[in-house]
Amino acid sequence: MESSINEKVAIEVAGAAYARGATVMVGMKNVGLNVASDPLLALATTRPKNLNSALVILVADDPQQHSNAVEMDLRYYLKLLKVPALEPSNPQECLKFTKRAFKISRELKLPVILRTVMMVSHARSNVVIGEIKRSEIKDDYDVLFVSIYVFTLPHEY
Repeated sequence: MESSINEKVAIEVAGAAYARGATVMVGMKNVGLNVASDPLLALATTRPKNLNSALVILVADDPQQHSNAVEMDLRYYLKLLKVPALEPSNPQECLKFTKRAFKISRELKLPVILRTVMMVSHARSNVVIGEIKRSEIKDDYDVLFVSIYVFTLPHEY
């Protein structure tokens, strides 16, 4: 998990990992999608070559302006970007649709938007998780620190 300075940086970092074969999820509010729209357009119009690549973008939408400073409906972005979206109606569906969104993204080589609305984003409920698979990524690694030095040479070189 990584925290970013803003939504544009978050989606750029997620997009780079996605392009390299990672399974990535990035989240933001609907207005943050405006900030991230440039790199999102690039991601929606290119296809990663790695078989494992999957990108899900969780967007908390608020079309009637209950929790945001401006009213916005991201479904217009879906028409522009031509990317699939799933819209869960409760917390259990959020989990189910998130898993499905990763599968769709992996199959189509497209980002998939998981769109929640205000009532779902603010909901609380018990969720049945199901089987938890162990990660194949080994967590026993050494950290390598690399220092970069910049030298300024005189003009005659």
